[in-house]
Amino acid sequence: MKTHRIDSKIGYVLNAFPVLSETFILNELRAMEKSGVPVVILSLSHPPQRAEHASLGELTTPRFYGPERTPKGLALALWAHAWLAARHPRKYSSTFRREVAQPLWSALGRPGAPVRKRLSKRVHLFLLGGWAAYLAERLGIRHLHAHYAKKPLEVAEMARRLTGVSYSFAAHAKDLYTLPVKRLERRLQRARFAVACHSGGARFLRSLGSTADADKVLHVAHGLDTRLFLPRGWVRDPELVLAVGRLTPKKGFDVLLGALAILAARGTSFRCEILGFGRMRKDLLESIDWLGLTGKVRIRGPVTQEELSKWYSRASILAMPSRVLADGNRDGIPNVVLEAMACGTPVVATRVGGIPEVVSDGVSGRLVPPQDPEALAASLGELLADPEQARRLGTRAAMELADLDFRQTNLPLVERFRAISSSSVPAVLRRVSDDAWQQGGLAEKVIERLGRSPRRSRSLEEAICRAVAPGVAANAWRPDLERLAARRIWDEFFKAQQVPRVKAALNGSAELDGTVLDLGCGRGGLAVGLRAQGLKVIGLDLRYRNCRVTGLRAKRYGLGLPAVVSHGEKLPFPDGYFQAVSCLEVLEQVLDPVALLREIRRVLASDGACAVTVVNRLAHLDPHYHLWGVNFLPRRAAERYIRLRKRAKESYRDCQ
Repeated sequence: MKTHRIDSKIGYVLNAFPVLSETFILNELRAMEKSGVPVVILSLSHPPQRAEHASLGELTTPRFYGPERTPKGLALALWAHAWLAARHPRKYSSTFRREVAQPLWSALGRPGAPVRKRLSKRVHLFLLGGWAAYLAERLGIRHLHAHYAKKPLEVAEMARRLTGVSYSFAAHAKDLYTLPVKRLERRLQRARFAVACHSGGARFLRSLGSTADADKVLHVAHGLDTRLFLPRGWVRDPELVLAVGRLTPKKGFDVLLGALAILAARGTSFRCEILGFGRMRKDLLESIDWLGLTGKVRIRGPVTQEELSKWYSRASILAMPSRVLADGNRDGIPNVVLEAMACGTPVVATRVGGIPEVVSDGVSGRLVPPQDPEALAASLGELLADPEQARRLGTRAAMELADLDFRQTNLPLVERFRAISSSSVPAVLRRVSDDAWQQGGLAEKVIERLGRSPRRSRSLEEAICRAVAPGVAANAWRPDLERLAARRIWDEFFKAQQVPRVKAALNGSAELDGTVLDLGCGRGGLAVGLRAQGLKVIGLDLRYRNCRVTGLRAKRYGLGLPAVVSHGEKLPFPDGYFQAVSCLEVLEQVLDPVALLREIRRVLASDGACAVTVVNRLAHLDPHYHLWGVNFLPRRAAERYIRLRKRAKESYRDCQ
């Protein structure tokens, strides 16, 4: 399978793309691209050849389509699986046994069409999972996001088993309420997070599993393109009732036809346009003829978003008669409801799914019970007979949805993906090399102190990256790598904020002749900042590479800054040598905090000052306790090494 390397980290697993009715996915991808989140589309199948929205042309995200059920497609899938088997033999063999071999063995004892159908479906998912895992490895995709908790989620789960790639998923309506609860609960446990587009769906997901799983659930509204869907002030057709959606049973268009037949019998003047496509088209056409609605109701087929905005601006009412099917299938919040409301078109809808979250009965629209053509006819007839009430409801609806732009509603998801995509080793190297302390407000002070802009030597940049790379790469196995990276960067900002406090600890000395010890200097965020202020600084850290990075960062700005390597609680300095000591986030990482505090007191001058912070976190999140190299080991080996060196605390929980 021919691929090329793309600088991408988030893979969107979709049933098909683009799909005309799934504008929320298109808008979400547009939000990711606008925010700079690197995304690749993994479409499990080719889309139906239908009209495309004009906004699709703005999307430059790379797309890859799953292998088709042809000899060529099978050959591509088998090549991907052969590559995976060679790269991850253990994971591949265990997944193959579980997903293919064992079901096949069970099927041999229970022949029959249903068994063969289930086996065929599982094999197909296994092939697609291998294809997705292969692309994730070859394209550098760090995380998979599955839209819909059915087939795309199963493919993402399969890819996780084959390669260990993490995943999240977005559940909407049918997939949320028709899946077996236990299966959905397991997927939620293994996912990094889950997304629901309405609060009812979020509550349902949070009710599954443990409290920790409930914290994974995000409520992210779809949003819409408010630059396209907005009140235009066009003259509306007072008799036009609009209905938009896929022609499927849960949309309730057969109930709408029953309500329209009641209106026709009462002599109400109207015409209805149904825009959409689906398997019920033939049945609906027969119902139109049988109910005597020919000439009053037309089914026009699908339209693009640009055409749809014009229809909303002409219609007097949008009808959305959704229902709940016997298997639990229902709508969440149909996009057409949001779009029509944003255009100032009053909505008559049913109390199903998340519709009551956006439509307030009598305020921004009308709500009726599902599968009740009499109630639907009454509300439609009332608004058709009272255009002023319809105008008032539409105006209020447009006001409420004026801020529901997809560029804003998707920001929580953008931030999640940005954190994941920036947690890779190269991204961490870039962020560390960029000197986070500059962004904390010290860059201008450095320029003022030196009288010139800091020079950036290519050789120094490369040296810093070379010094940082082994430590970052050694932690790449950690499942909390992005949290670790975020904490490291936060530490840089925090230390930058301590510069004036440590400087004030010198009792306002104008000569600045005291020497400061930055105990646990790390990569030099505080030490370099203090040195840029003109202070005499010595850094101390247990890792040689950290000391080297501190020296290189100081050299970048023409500053001399010695950094000393030292292990344990003993400080290699004479008594009373320092005017101030900075001990930030160090005490929780030593075996005997009291002994270290005694050493700090010893090396301080009689009138010296010490800045100490204790974060009181679980120390085993970073369990080195002043042992060089322990973080380069896997977790279990690190803990065993700590015990062998007799550096283990009585309890992992901090007690100082």
